[in-house]
Amino acid sequence: MAPEMLDLPDVILWNVLKKCDFFTIHKLRRVCNPIRNFIIEKKPDASFSMITVIATADNVIVKYYKTELMEIQYRAHPRGTLITYKNKEIFLKRVKFSDVFLKDFQAIMQHQKSKLTTFSLRTKNTEISDELLKSRGNMNKLQVDNLEISLQDPSDIQLFLSYIKPDSLTSIRIYNMNIGEVESLEMSEIIMMDHWKQAKEVYLARQLRSISLENFSHFHRGFVKLESVNADDLTLLKQKFLNSPNFKQFCIEFKTLVTEQDFFDAMGEAFTLYTQMKWFFGAEDRTRHLAVVYDAPNRQISFAETEFDDVPFDAIVSYG
Repeated sequence: MAPEMLDLPDVILWNVLKKCDFFTIHKLRRVCNPIRNFIIEKKPDASFSMITVIATADNVIVKYYKTELMEIQYRAHPRGTLITYKNKEIFLKRVKFSDVFLKDFQAIMQHQKSKLTTFSLRTKNTEISDELLKSRGNMNKLQVDNLEISLQDPSDIQLFLSYIKPDSLTSIRIYNMNIGEVESLEMSEIIMMDHWKQAKEVYLARQLRSISLENFSHFHRGFVKLESVNADDLTLLKQKFLNSPNFKQFCIEFKTLVTEQDFFDAMGEAFTLYTQMKWFFGAEDRTRHLAVVYDAPNRQISFAETEFDDVPFDAIVSYG
């Protein structure tokens, strides 16, 4: 008679689990308490590379990617919750869709040990965003390389970031909640977090209120929208980027350039090409060069690392 699964030695059972995909393991948790306890003790790595969560008032779509895309949808139903996975539907009576999703998601996240390439969250449902990673606790923060979030309130963004391991983050992207609308964002608390200070790339589609440009000087790449910029901040940022060995490019979109003439005076003589004004700067040791571009029609100022050979022959390069 063939041995039952529970009769197998722990070493063999563990090797069997390592060959199963995570959703098979998740199903095995429900077979019996001994197997469930074994899985909880061993915590096999879910090993997902990307996770996306899109939540509204009455449904959640979650996408997991490892070697293939797996999508699960949780929908509110007048009498409970409807779950859709691989073209199959499961109906659960008298339970909220958000509770079912959170229970499943938190159980899965307990097994995500490896670093996620991308974690994307888009929701106005604060119940879901607040509870999403809480089960991991402060001692088991999630490792994420690229974080993409669309949350309504800055405090929600700050809370969600607190569940992410700061030194794992490379990129932070914050998008509008409503596509096509200009939404403002208060960043005073977020820029104080280690997540902000240690990230290397930033993309902010929401318009920022008053903020010093020095808070962006450590980034290697970025795009931000600001209500206003001034000559002093832009000059400081130019020098910081020029002296940074890791800087690549950064673009600022703004509504108002305060003291515009002071900015032109600080930059010096411009090289003009169509509607753009360009300035070129070099480090004192002449190992690095920086291009600054003012695009008036699009209300943008961009900074980019450049090679000396790419500087137009009739443009002036300012060193120092």
